[in-house]
Amino acid sequence: MTTGTRIAQKRKELGLSQEQLGERLGVSRQSIYKWESDAVLPEVEKLVALAKLFSVTVGWLLGIEEDGRDAGDGALNEAQLHMAEEIAARYRPQVSRKTRLWLYAAAAVIAAVFIFLFVRLGHLQSSYQALQNQLNAIQHELGNNSTVVVTQEQPKDSIASICKASVQTADLAANTVTFALDVVPKTYSDGMKVLFIADSDGETAESTAAEGENRHFTGTVTCPLTDDITLSLAFISGETHQTEVVNTYSHLWSSSFRYIFDFINGMDAAGQLSAAVYENHKCLSYDDTPEEGLPTSDYTKVRMGLFRDHKLFKWLTTLDSPPEDWYTRNPGMAHEADEYVFFRNDETVSFEQGHSYTLVIVAADAYGREQVFPGNTYTYSAEHQRWDPEDTFLTVPGDPADWRY
Repeated sequence: MTTGTRIAQKRKELGLSQEQLGERLGVSRQSIYKWESDAVLPEVEKLVALAKLFSVTVGWLLGIEEDGRDAGDGALNEAQLHMAEEIAARYRPQVSRKTRLWLYAAAAVIAAVFIFLFVRLGHLQSSYQALQNQLNAIQHELGNNSTVVVTQEQPKDSIASICKASVQTADLAANTVTFALDVVPKTYSDGMKVLFIADSDGETAESTAAEGENRHFTGTVTCPLTDDITLSLAFISGETHQTEVVNTYSHLWSSSFRYIFDFINGMDAAGQLSAAVYENHKCLSYDDTPEEGLPTSDYTKVRMGLFRDHKLFKWLTTLDSPPEDWYTRNPGMAHEADEYVFFRNDETVSFEQGHSYTLVIVAADAYGREQVFPGNTYTYSAEHQRWDPEDTFLTVPGDPADWRY
């Protein structure tokens, strides 16, 4: 069991919702969700508070003690501190599971690196606070009813002295997004032409900026809404053509959906999909603070299917409400029922040797846009059943083109 699953287990044993547990600890519901999904490790003081609330040891929550019945004072000993540092390493960005396994084997090195990063974080926090103070001063100067668009810090070799970029709006029906830009060239010449360029997943769109007062060039550019967008600008003066990347966006399309599914049910170890009810939880899409100017939509149709070798094998039956025993199994969570979707498999499906099987959620919104959320992939053989070791607790939407249905 991971730290997140241990927290979720004890929370449910106490009959608490994520929101109620958050209130007791003085954190948001989103924080509890991130802890339980193993996306973030609770801070040390929160681990101690959780241990006292659950009447277990901190070591049990971290997975380094089997018996966690006596919580004591919740203090961390030196061994537990080192283990916390090792576990925290797997939540750092861009670290693969294989890399984490190597890191666990080099715990002493990780401890030294963690100390270095901790000192470095202090410097970054100081820099961030200074920047935040500057932004607060700007907002106060503009007034409470003004919208502040952050000006990107320009490197010394930039071709622009000022560059502002933001999402202006998005048309979900047309699946397009429009960006507003405002730039001032560092070197200006009469007759200069400025282009705003958007590269969206290989498709390029551009528009000519209009020159205004004080050599400000403003305008918009519209491109397909995807999860891979790069904004650039080009200064054209006579035979001189200079270009520069302004910003990149990696999750705009996915963030335009109001929620995702954070966990897809697994299958049993008998080499089959049992006849049973399967429940799946919905959570906020990617970020608690959506991109300014980007609308979001709800799913209007959600299905679950069993896929064999990435091809639909059968659809499960969608249930309009939880099964009757769900409220008994989840006391105190009646108000959270609308945060789940339920599906029933009416007949057991036995796996065939040499094939892979995956439970997949297929969700579509009112604009016909679809996302797929695959769970663990199981391969059944005569020797044993195994699943993809690269799968994680948090389910990331896949490319619909990879699944045939």
